[in-house]
Amino acid sequence: MENRSGETNNPQNSAENAFDYAAADITNEMPRGDMLQDPAGEPFQSTFEEEKPKKLNFFNKIGRMNPKKRAVLLVRIFIVIAFSALFAVYCVKNRANFEIDSLAVSTVSLAVFTAVLIAAVPQIIKVFSGDDAQLAPSGIEKANGKTFLKIVLAAFVLRAALTIFGMIVFYCLNPKFQGSLLNLWQTAWTKVNTDAPHYCSIAENWYASTGEDRLLIVFFPMLPLLMRGLNLLTHNSFVSAQIINTLASCSAAGVLYLTLRPLLGEKKSRLAPFIWLLLPGSIFLNSGMTEPLFMLFTVLCFYALQKKKYLAAGIAAACAGFTRSPGVLLAVPLAIEGIGYCVRRARSGKKVGSAIAEIALSLVISTFGTLAYLYINKVVAGDWFMFSVYQKSNWSQGLGFFFDTARYMYQRAIGDLKAALGSGAFNGTNITSVFVLFLPTVALIVLTPLLILRRARKLPAAYTLHFLAYFALAMGCTWLLSAMRYLSVVPAIIAAIAMSCKSEERTAAIFTVSAIAYAGYIFMYMRVLSVFKKRAAAPIAALISQFSAFFFNCPASGRLKKSPYWYKIRYGQNRSRNPPHLRFARKINFRRKKLCSDT
Repeated sequence: MENRSGETNNPQNSAENAFDYAAADITNEMPRGDMLQDPAGEPFQSTFEEEKPKKLNFFNKIGRMNPKKRAVLLVRIFIVIAFSALFAVYCVKNRANFEIDSLAVSTVSLAVFTAVLIAAVPQIIKVFSGDDAQLAPSGIEKANGKTFLKIVLAAFVLRAALTIFGMIVFYCLNPKFQGSLLNLWQTAWTKVNTDAPHYCSIAENWYASTGEDRLLIVFFPMLPLLMRGLNLLTHNSFVSAQIINTLASCSAAGVLYLTLRPLLGEKKSRLAPFIWLLLPGSIFLNSGMTEPLFMLFTVLCFYALQKKKYLAAGIAAACAGFTRSPGVLLAVPLAIEGIGYCVRRARSGKKVGSAIAEIALSLVISTFGTLAYLYINKVVAGDWFMFSVYQKSNWSQGLGFFFDTARYMYQRAIGDLKAALGSGAFNGTNITSVFVLFLPTVALIVLTPLLILRRARKLPAAYTLHFLAYFALAMGCTWLLSAMRYLSVVPAIIAAIAMSCKSEERTAAIFTVSAIAYAGYIFMYMRVLSVFKKRAAAPIAALISQFSAFFFNCPASGRLKKSPYWYKIRYGQNRSRNPPHLRFARKINFRRKKLCSDT
């Protein structure tokens, strides 16, 4: 039988036609399960289904990703692998020192640090792609000069109030103190077991190549040089240090406002300087230490980068490097901002040769401060790195890993706490160190990166990378004693805290907690001072009792030799130059030797 087209309508032809129709449906990507009709008009279910799309493997997915997303993913994978390998090697080499809890603390500290770096990767990629807004987004109005002056003046008033408050606390702890107001000021704020007396000694006598004063080469020369010049007018190193640090801290507060204003806005940037001044570690702004100068040069560097004044940023970084060792790390934000600047110029069709030369020159200039300090080491001590030798032998400090610092600080805290609980000596020196030094240091190493992690997506790459570099170096000391002081001069930390001031209630809570912590640190600062003074309220017998665990424990008497002041006790000084705490320490040491020989 033939149909209208002349073809024979038989079962064989029908089957062939159905096959052709099904093939055509597959070719035309008809939905699976559609009903087909044979030439006779009878519907049937096609047995031919479209092919399922092939599952892409991991590498194919990466290849099909957006280039920027692909770069972010690959960098993050590299970071995880690199830090995992580093930690694995570290664990293998230090497996004898680990316990389960200390290993957990070390792991958490590294994990949080790595998370901050991972969170900052998108910002870093934006720098290299030229899409970042950098430190000064367009459309931001210029700051009012009157606001800057008001903040500087308010910072001066607050700093003066805190200085007077510390003097009052010291006098309350030492009611029998006798002396002038200047003597009270100097005695209260020049803590004898800090670096302040060393800077005064360098300002008056410069560095020495022999004797006990040769150890002072570990302290950087910027502050002593300024003090040395101002001493021509004041004839008092303490007064010179106070004048310099007052001007530096107040100026730093104003520049900090200008630097953070494009990032935080007007309201929060006004709060940032006072957050900085009320940080517990900022109590050292009132002493003859380097924190005010270092903070001033740091924020000047960031402010110059914000204004795209790269040579000025390099000079500020060099001054910071001449003030403290971490100053050389300001080359990190300088490099990041310089790369972003050059990439944007290239994308806009502008010449980049002059920009590259300017960035390279500024990076070279940023190292001049550190190089000058190393040259002083060479001239005075005959070795470019003699400071590292003295730091290792007399202060037990060297380069290490910050997560290892968290480990040994935690182990030391737990060990001293168990010893105190076992002996019942809850008023001993060890128990005080647990809650004043060891545990707070562990908390800072873990919690500070967490603070930055919350704001990593909002902070520019320059701020975050500078924090990470500074944190790794400062917290990596093999014997860390001043974590709070070191972290008080990092702009990223201050910016992250200011970002949390989203409401009046939260702002009030932040300032209240900070003020209470500040007052507590002042009390501890002044209380520790009192035990070294002859005119202290407590009698000598009570002082000897407090230090009996340190001085009179003959089997552990070697700890005295590890003290930074052992060299002064051992070798002595001109009596006219001896501060009271050293003369008192010699008497205690003589008593210790006598008791040990009797037993």
